[in-house]
Amino acid sequence: MSGSHTAYEKAVALFAKIMNAPNTELCTRPADLARALDRSSSTNFRAIAEAEAAGLIKRDLRKHYLKGAVARRIGFSAFGFGQVSDIVEPILIDVRERTRRSSIIGVIDGDRLFVGPFSMGRGRDYTCPDQLYGTDPTDLANAQVECVLHPLAGGKPGLTLRALAFHVAGAHAGIVGVVAAHGFERSSEETFDVLEVARSRLADSNKAQG
Repeated sequence: MSGSHTAYEKAVALFAKIMNAPNTELCTRPADLARALDRSSSTNFRAIAEAEAAGLIKRDLRKHYLKGAVARRIGFSAFGFGQVSDIVEPILIDVRERTRRSSIIGVIDGDRLFVGPFSMGRGRDYTCPDQLYGTDPTDLANAQVECVLHPLAGGKPGLTLRALAFHVAGAHAGIVGVVAAHGFERSSEETFDVLEVARSRLADSNKAQG
C-alpha cells in the first residue's frame, strides 16, 4: 500500500513540474519542458505528450506552452468554482483590452492573494504579477477591492489591485481584477464598470454549471 502511495505522489509531482515549468521560462519545445524534470529523457517526453493529450498543458498560437484547461479546472475546483475555467481566457483578454492593465483571476484567502490565470499586454502600463501576495482583509461580498499588494517572496513591490468577487465561500473568494504598477489614472474606461461585467459573466457561469 505504501508503495502505491509513493508511486502516486511521484506521478503527481511529475505532472506538477510539467505544468509549472512554463511559469518560470519560455517553453516552445518539449525539450524546454523536459529540462525541468529529474527523470530519463524518454520518460520526460512521454509524460509531456500525455500531459498535453490530457489537457493539463497546451500551446498558444505562437506554440508556447501554457497550463491547459483541465489543470486550471482542477485548481479552481479546490476553491469551489471549477466551472468558470472554460470561459476565463476571453474574459481576461476583454478586461485587459478595455482597462489597458494586466487582468487576473485570483483567490483571496484571508490576508493572501493567490494569482491564477492572467492576461498581460505590451508596454509600461502592464505588469506581470507574482503568484502570491499579502493583502489587507476586506468584506469581499459587499465591497469593491482596491488595495496595495505586498510581495511575500521578494517580488514586485507596490502593485495596486482593483477587483470584484464573483464567488465567496467562507474565508476565501474568487476575484476578477486588474493590477497596476503606476496607478489607474490612464484607464480607458472606468475600471469597476468593466469588472462588473466580467464578474456577472463569471458568476452566471458558476451558477449555471454548479
